[in-house]
Amino acid sequence: MRIKIAVACVVLLLAGCSANENPGTNLPDTSPDTDKEIDRSDASGSDAALNEDATFDPDVVARTYGFHEDIKPIIDARCTSCHFYGGVGPFALTSYAEVASIGLLLKASVQARQMPPWLAGKDCAEYKHDVSLTDEQITAISSWVDQGMPEGDASNGGSGLPPHGGGLTRVDLTLEMPVTYEPKLKPDEYRCFAVDWPEQTTKYVTGFNVIAGNAQIVHHVIAYGIPPSYVAEVDALEAADGEPGYSCFGSAGVGDDANFAATERVGWLGSWAPGGKGADLPPGTGIRVEPGSKVVLQIHYNVVGSAAQSDRSAIQLKLEDSVEKAAIFMPWANPGWVNNSQPMLLEAGDSDASHQFGFDIASLVGRPVTIYSASLHMHMLGTKGRLWLDRAGDDDVCLLDVPRWDFGWQFGYLFDQPKRMQAGDKLMLKCHWDNSAANQPMVDGVRREAQDVVWGDRTTDEMCLGIFLVSFGD
Repeated sequence: MRIKIAVACVVLLLAGCSANENPGTNLPDTSPDTDKEIDRSDASGSDAALNEDATFDPDVVARTYGFHEDIKPIIDARCTSCHFYGGVGPFALTSYAEVASIGLLLKASVQARQMPPWLAGKDCAEYKHDVSLTDEQITAISSWVDQGMPEGDASNGGSGLPPHGGGLTRVDLTLEMPVTYEPKLKPDEYRCFAVDWPEQTTKYVTGFNVIAGNAQIVHHVIAYGIPPSYVAEVDALEAADGEPGYSCFGSAGVGDDANFAATERVGWLGSWAPGGKGADLPPGTGIRVEPGSKVVLQIHYNVVGSAAQSDRSAIQLKLEDSVEKAAIFMPWANPGWVNNSQPMLLEAGDSDASHQFGFDIASLVGRPVTIYSASLHMHMLGTKGRLWLDRAGDDDVCLLDVPRWDFGWQFGYLFDQPKRMQAGDKLMLKCHWDNSAANQPMVDGVRREAQDVVWGDRTTDEMCLGIFLVSFGD
């Protein structure tokens, strides 16, 4: 089975905190000013709707909270990897004055579970590196705001939160963009840069991280391994573009055939979003890269404001000469949606369009399949989605439930324990979209009229795509 998939480029593996990308939002002045007076006159006036998953313990609410003792440890552990001076976050959260100046926004964001961004719903599966807040942490922040945001005792800092994991255990190779690049399109530009692979023997990538050259504008990075048979195509794309790199919204631009058994296939080596520290792949697994290959770095730039910005990012890799199980990032969608033989039609005006697909991949490849991580991709009209295993003669196994889709924050979720798929099991996905007139994207400042939508690469098209890190065989 060969599936022509132009894989859209914003599925982000092991990301951390968040940034508000709406340039129209009125943000507070967060320049360093430790003597700044904080207006608490309406600190308890937020009427933000609470997320139904957030529960509040009356005994916890009854106590008094201090910033340094109770709130700063949460902010430091879950927010400041993005919200620092020069970071992708639109304001810093590194001091009492900065945090208190956005108290109402902070309360509303955590109660709605919008920040820190973690889209996986509860009661589906257990994942590593979970950055979401606990109910107790949400209660603490909300109550602190309601109590007038007392600063507390700076000499009595609370206990730091345990780290949520991640990070490379070793760096064996660093690959940098060949040139410094200044984005030409605003606010968003997707650009690919090819880097020569220097290793002279077969290697396996067993860990991945990104060093953002300009953290203010790098929204995400995906690294693709380009085998030798596709290198000439990449070179041609670069030569034809006229600027450093080449434009690439949907994928690396080459090798979009998802032939899982191919000895040479274009596939992901890893991906990153702001706040991410990188991570090792699951023990014993690695992604094969042959001598003579290239690595294409697909970078999503988000540039707000008129000032010129430039970037020269790099990736860090952990390598091994051999692994127990060769792994791949496997795209998953109905081939009929992709080639339009079974159109994934979203009719104009339909506020809850949905499509579902499932297939027994283990029987196709003739081997069991081990699934290590799951992620989901849709475009701007998506509202929710789900990935699961339909077990032959047994209960379904939930892999990923995304009850509130957000195009800007698409993550990969690494299971605490891998999932096993046997012949007879079906790997399932289902997506929902809102194609009503009120939910249309803005195009050149004007809301687009509702129209029929099918699968496609453009942001105004749609997708329903699962991505799984898998290995085949026992």
